[in-house]
Amino acid sequence: MIALRPYQLKGADSTERVWAEHRSALRVGATGTGKTVEMVEMVRRARQQGHRTLIIVDSTELVIQTRDKIRSILGIDAEIEQADLRASVNPLFASDVVVATIQSLRSGGENGGPMRCERFAPDHFGRIIVDECHLSITATTIAVVEYFMNPDANPAGRLVGYTATPKRGDDASLAQLYEAVAFRYDIIDAIRDGYLVPVHGKVIRVQDVEISRVQHHDGDDFTNDQVSELMSSQGAIVEQAAGLLRVCDGTTIVFCPDVRHAELLTARLNDHTPGCADVVSGKTPKDERRAMIDRFRRGEIRFLCNCMVLTKGFDCDEIRYVAICRFTKSWA
Repeated sequence: MIALRPYQLKGADSTERVWAEHRSALRVGATGTGKTVEMVEMVRRARQQGHRTLIIVDSTELVIQTRDKIRSILGIDAEIEQADLRASVNPLFASDVVVATIQSLRSGGENGGPMRCERFAPDHFGRIIVDECHLSITATTIAVVEYFMNPDANPAGRLVGYTATPKRGDDASLAQLYEAVAFRYDIIDAIRDGYLVPVHGKVIRVQDVEISRVQHHDGDDFTNDQVSELMSSQGAIVEQAAGLLRVCDGTTIVFCPDVRHAELLTARLNDHTPGCADVVSGKTPKDERRAMIDRFRRGEIRFLCNCMVLTKGFDCDEIRYVAICRFTKSWA
């Protein structure tokens, strides 16, 4: 077991109070405040109440991370529903908790066939937890959640979504799935209470990039293609690499607009300091990605450049710097 922080305990208690009146709740917590630990606490309470729990995540990294956290805190092994891994659907042998990617659960329904989640009975899980739930407001994800939350088939079912960013870029309302906010603990709260370090921002000015040259953008933000076109020019790459090497003297995670930019920036960093940087993308094989992240955690890689891979729920206490190498107009 692990001792919960006061706000984690309040978050769990508040969720259960919301469940007394509603079937779904939203839990908002800043990045780094341990939402996964609180989710594991909800699993513990569900087991005490005789309910199985389904935890829905958005990536392979989060599947492994969540499974490992459950094992370390509760001492039980969660089953995984992803790719060729299938959890037991027999109530006599089923695990108390299953971790699954939403991509796997909704697979099969694209062409009108049954979704993979329909392997389970609608009432197989009494508790549904959705991580990074701001991503869940899509037709396919809503269909998965509604399958398990059908009030006639699963009247005892309860849903909670966890997120650090409840405001979506497209302004879609999370109220489509989550009836009430159970508890909110933002970054300012966590800094004030001493659980997060204050953020110190530094600006690296890239003279070769002129944003005013971008005439059109998609909705409220620039497109990745527009950002990459400017940020990937030879002059811009040279300036970004020089700035990062000058400012970031420790473990640094770098967010890039696309894979091409990440690869160009990594190459330039390594030209200056051989072996200091590596790049991870959706094309990186899982075993290679895992080994690369392990080297990064050990400090063998100073810069880890990525595009939309290490963005959601990635835990790495060793990181000292976060570099945002893309301009944006999006609040989220």
